[in-house]
Formats: sequence, C-alpha cells, structure tokens
Amino acid sequence: MKLHYMDIVQKLSLHFTNKQNLAPWLTDPDWPRIMRVSPLLDWHYSDIWDYLLFYKVPYCKLYDYGYTSLGDASSTNKNPALKCVNVKIGRCVYLPAYKLLNESKERIGRNKTVYD
Repeated sequence: MKLHYMDIVQKLSLHFTNKQNLAPWLTDPDWPRIMRVSPLLDWHYSDIWDYLLFYKVPYCKLYDYGYTSLGDASSTNKNPALKCVNVKIGRCVYLPAYKLLNESKERIGRNKTVYD
C-alpha cells in the first residue's frame, strides 16, 4: 500500500476534528487554559507504521526482528503472531512488526515466556 501525503493529511484532519482530546485542559488556577492536542492517541497500530515507513522515521531495529511491544528484557519477547516458516531456508522466522495484521495482537509478546 503506497501512502500519499494528502492521504496522511486527511487522516490527521479526521483525527484532529471530532475528538474529545481537544477539550480545553485546566492547569494550575493561576495559569491560562490551554488546548491539549494528542492526535497520536487516536492512531491505530497500522497508522503509526504507515507514518514511520512513509517518512523514513528512524525506529528501534528490534521491530524488524519480530518484536511489536518493547519493555524490559525479562518481559519482552518476539511476537508469536509474526512467526512464519520461510520455505526457502526451511525454518521459522519472524516478520517485521509493521507486517502485523491484527493490531489486537500487538502486546502478546509481552510478560510471558515464548519458546522458539
């Protein structure tokens, strides 16, 4: 899927309007009201990867080796949803994080032991 600049702008515009995240946010009583905008909070997993790849934003290379959610070393494992058999070499490999199709599986590599 090839993204175009206007596709991203339209997606950002959709996320910027109609969202409760745009309500004024109160700070300390002696400070003025501010507008808190958090458009990334409304992005989906695939939206983030589309943006990173389209704009060639540097990211941690562990995502290229099957990790989709990073924490400390004891709770971070490769995501089993990205495991597949490479028939050319005859063994299991892990796809990059941006190949994850079901975003609800983003964190299944965390907080449990996964054995290869």
